[in-house]
Amino acid sequence: MSINPKDQQELAVLVLAMKRDVLEMIRDGQVPLDVQNFSQLHDYCDANCLGGLCTDQKFDALVAKFGGRDADDGMPQGMLDFINAAQNTISEWVQAGGHTILDKLPAKVKSQIQDTLSNNDVSDDAQIVEFWVSECGIALEAANMAILFRANHLTDPLYQFFSHSELQGD
Repeated sequence: MSINPKDQQELAVLVLAMKRDVLEMIRDGQVPLDVQNFSQLHDYCDANCLGGLCTDQKFDALVAKFGGRDADDGMPQGMLDFINAAQNTISEWVQAGGHTILDKLPAKVKSQIQDTLSNNDVSDDAQIVEFWVSECGIALEAANMAILFRANHLTDPLYQFFSHSELQGD
């Protein structure tokens, strides 16, 4: 299965949306931190819907992009390959523990991230990530994961994510 190079950017956007969905479900307590792969996500949600794939608008746009439904009214093979590539990337990310990175941050780092996100003077995500990495010593992957939350939610939901497992005693 090979993804057309012109579709790589769209695939990256979908993968980020899927990661955000997983992190939000972890924050909300719907998905446990010990989930180990994409298949296990199905125990807690319809993992095929991550990234908005089950919304009519997203689904129909992908069907149209990849050539329309086939004679049996099924999804185009290019669309299936595209979705499978995204799901495989999410599975690899979960297997590598990427979904736990925010939870594993030390309290001081969580506080630094929270303080930065609470600062109205800084608004550019790239500047925030650079600050966290260069000035606070926060790992780039952790900084990028925090920015994923900031893209959809502002300060309170990120704080809730940090406090969820702490409140559960994990």
